[in-house]
Amino acid sequence: MDRTPDALFEIVWTPIQPSSAARPRCDRALILAGDEALAKALAWAGERAGIGVSVMNWEAADLDDEAVLDAKLRTQAFDEVWLVVGQPVFSGRALAPEQLDDLLRRGPGTLAACARCLVGLASETRSTPRLRVVSSGACAAGQPELDLAGALQAPAWGLARAISAEHPELDLGLIDLDPRLDPDRAAASFVGAARVFDDDRELALRGSQRLAPRLVPTPARAGRIAFDPEAAYLVVGGLGRLGREISRGLVERGARRLVMVGVRVLAGQDRELDFITELELAGATVELARVDVRDRAALAALRREREAAGRPPIRGVVHAAMGDDAGRLVTLEPRNIGDAMAIEVAGSWNLHAVFGQLDPFMSCTSVASLVPGLAQGRGCQAAGHAFAHAFASALRGRGSEAVAIAFGPWHDSPQLHPLPRRCIHAGFGVVDRTLAAQAIDTAITAAHAQLVCAPIDRGRLGGGAARSASQAPLAGVVLGLLDDSPPPLPGPLISFATGHGRPLFLLHPANGEPGCYAALVDRLATVRPLIGLRSPALSAPHDCPAQLTQIAADARHVLRSVQPEGPLDLLGWGFGGALAFEMTRQELHHRREVGLLAMIHTHAPTPKPAQDQLELLAAFLADLGQLDPGDRRNEVARAELAHAPPQARLDLLFNLARATKLVPPTLEPERFAARVELFVAHARALAAWRPGTLDASVHYFGPNTPAATLDHAQGWLPRVSELVAHRVPGGYYAVTHDRGAAAIAEVMLGLL
Repeated sequence: MDRTPDALFEIVWTPIQPSSAARPRCDRALILAGDEALAKALAWAGERAGIGVSVMNWEAADLDDEAVLDAKLRTQAFDEVWLVVGQPVFSGRALAPEQLDDLLRRGPGTLAACARCLVGLASETRSTPRLRVVSSGACAAGQPELDLAGALQAPAWGLARAISAEHPELDLGLIDLDPRLDPDRAAASFVGAARVFDDDRELALRGSQRLAPRLVPTPARAGRIAFDPEAAYLVVGGLGRLGREISRGLVERGARRLVMVGVRVLAGQDRELDFITELELAGATVELARVDVRDRAALAALRREREAAGRPPIRGVVHAAMGDDAGRLVTLEPRNIGDAMAIEVAGSWNLHAVFGQLDPFMSCTSVASLVPGLAQGRGCQAAGHAFAHAFASALRGRGSEAVAIAFGPWHDSPQLHPLPRRCIHAGFGVVDRTLAAQAIDTAITAAHAQLVCAPIDRGRLGGGAARSASQAPLAGVVLGLLDDSPPPLPGPLISFATGHGRPLFLLHPANGEPGCYAALVDRLATVRPLIGLRSPALSAPHDCPAQLTQIAADARHVLRSVQPEGPLDLLGWGFGGALAFEMTRQELHHRREVGLLAMIHTHAPTPKPAQDQLELLAAFLADLGQLDPGDRRNEVARAELAHAPPQARLDLLFNLARATKLVPPTLEPERFAARVELFVAHARALAAWRPGTLDASVHYFGPNTPAATLDHAQGWLPRVSELVAHRVPGGYYAVTHDRGAAAIAEVMLGLL
């Protein structure tokens, strides 16, 4: 049965009506100039429109340096930041690796640095400028192809999708200007109307039209395509989950010579050997080469070796490798961001540079990279995949049979893996081998080089599907309608993931920030919303209540502003666990129904002498470096602090944190002191807290050492009606690491 019309779509940029929204007031704008000519044109157009414009050029400063950007953003108040993505100037394929790295620093690197600075401003409740990413020719809008210069601007778009989902408070919008216009006319169109957004956060300006991406069904191809049995086809990542399915499809369609390359090739694992035997029994010859496609010299050496041995030349390539993602914006290092997306960006470029025109040039990506609400936490992979799609369009324009296919979740994906769960909950169905094979047949001859292979569940699209029901099947489905990126939340709440039903609230530990739950959130993809609570006192530590009961009462007030009815589901780590306990106790006191109460490694309060300054400062540093008790670095730091006069300890603590890179270089001593003050206030409030009993069930997560789990859990037994203890691999900071977060997520998914 041919399922292609229901599950294979082309990404088509479609004209939309101009926005009816009022143009946002903009008196001052900061231009971050990755491209000097376009930045100058934007500055000129802005000044003519009465906007005070300040320009920061790459020639004057490294714009991926957070310290430089942070200082500028704090010096003046801007209404908007216009980040102009860098555009390359090159001839043919003559783009050196260092030039490619420079372009990624000017685009995604600057974007990450700027976004981190703006998030910092927002966390301090300062006025935060709106962020606009401006490119020229990065989208195949108005024509099926684009050029290579445009493709190299696309990674910034992919990263922006993830950032907009993680930080909706930035009001991030993406605008692609018409590359056919001179810079002055293109800039005038941007300043005049392009900065106004409705539901579509991704716009392309072509002439007088505003275009936005839509999914349109692609006609099914009748019959299979045929590959040349005498040619060789290179498969990157051919031994991975996706690469195996694509390799099987190539062999079924006539390919008889496969060259599999990758950094893990020749590992000698049984499952790899069995798969190669399977292909050989089907009539194929398989060459294995341990080659990193990010290394252009290694690829060139492979080509020379094969030519010297008289082997058939490489005619086509399938790029099915996906790099390890660097995580959320808070964990990205802007200056190293190119390394995290190198497998897709540098790898694809090197294949083109070394082997020339390849037919086909097929890139396999994830549908999550195209939809902001699914891209959260996967910014670098989204950036790499955005490049793969743009690069396919550029190669198609040069006559290559190039295509990029964004696949939905596979039918046998691990159930606890967050990405397949998010895709399914967003409305994408699973992909099986038959559907993938049909996608290969259809993709090569499709009108556009960018495709999506995944069934779409209209029922999960809600209002978006209803709005397009009167149109041709899914012709009007906007990628943005599949976006589950959260709306801005009031006060100190952060949306980690959206969904349906009542949310699970993740309560901040003693340092006041809920970012510690990032690893857990990435594994806790559920249909339920996940909302983090920051300490309201982060912007004013001296206003932090001295009693935990008052901190809990204030937190309840904040949570009830977004969930007025129904029981609160609470999860807290350390101080956050005690906060969850006290909030639940207060809910019961006000005759509210009790929801889920889960605590992670929260010590039961016991009467003890108040901690002195030395102990509290050492505890703060240990928390900052995630150093478990017994770590030698704890004792070294404590010894240094002990030998310093009390009045000099805070300065010493700051210098120790900066020397060991535990704080960003942009953090000022005053802000560091405020963080210490808040940590100390929370530690003292916890030490003075004397909780009552709680007529409720508590789930307690503790380290997997039997004695440790028993000790911590027993401290809570007299205070609760039921306590269910769960063991977690690792120590106190297990929640922030992969193994510990995965163990907690497995239990929590069952509870939710």
